[in-house]
Amino acid sequence: MKKFYQISSVILIIGLILLIFGKLHDHNREISNWGASEFRVHSHHHHHHDHDDDDDDWDKRKIENKRFKVKQFTKITLDLSRPDVHIAKGEKYQVTISGPAGKRITAKVKNQELLISDAAQNSFFRWHHGYDITITIPATARLTDLTGQTQEGDLYLDNLAISTIDLTLNDGDLAMNNVKVKKANIRLEEGDMKVTDSTIIGGLNLGDGDLNITGSQLQLIASLADGDATISNSQLLGNTSFKLDDGDFEMDKSSGISYDLSADDDDDIRLGNRRYRGHYSKKITRAPTLKVTSGDGDIKIY
Repeated sequence: MKKFYQISSVILIIGLILLIFGKLHDHNREISNWGASEFRVHSHHHHHHDHDDDDDDWDKRKIENKRFKVKQFTKITLDLSRPDVHIAKGEKYQVTISGPAGKRITAKVKNQELLISDAAQNSFFRWHHGYDITITIPATARLTDLTGQTQEGDLYLDNLAISTIDLTLNDGDLAMNNVKVKKANIRLEEGDMKVTDSTIIGGLNLGDGDLNITGSQLQLIASLADGDATISNSQLLGNTSFKLDDGDFEMDKSSGISYDLSADDDDDIRLGNRRYRGHYSKKITRAPTLKVTSGDGDIKIY
């Protein structure tokens, strides 16, 4: 009988050990699965970004919205890592952050300048967490300056009058709709630029990306390292130049302007139904000049 109790005790102890081990295993597996879903991140951005493969599994339940009550401002300065930014007319001065990093963004107004930054974030959140920023100003308000930089993310400007734009986008697209800019200095390292129904005066510098301008008034000094430029239904306000290192230039024909067009001998210069090689020029007194220089690509004006 004593031996029976000893054997039973051993079996009971072994059973308890196996039960505890099984519980620990299941618990560790739950922790592993939770960690995998909780810390995957999501990006709203376009094909240029290098980390989108890791971002597709973002748990949308973690998206947050945060609104900043801000005072009146006439200037906006951006210092951001990875958001999409939309600046437009609205009912009032307001900043809205949508995304998991909302609590880590600072938005403050000092001397009528709105500064939006995520520079205080640690490297993990600054690099991995995608979010959107919407900035609104009243319908009667004007901006004197839009300056700063974004590392990754698209910028949308809609229905605005801005005296000066001085911006750098390292990896992102820029879209401008119904925007009036008196002095522009815009740099896109990697991204496309689309301008619609706008007036823009100043300089554009695109590294790797296309430029598309429709229904707008222009006076530009534009440079494209690797990309095409397409101009349609637009008017020159003054002398305008496009320098393309590797890409085609296309524009619908406009009467009353001068032309100064240069391309490599292997590429075409087409003006209407005529084709030229190397160089074409036409001077009209007191008319703005369109100057296009193409290192490797065709120039087509129809």
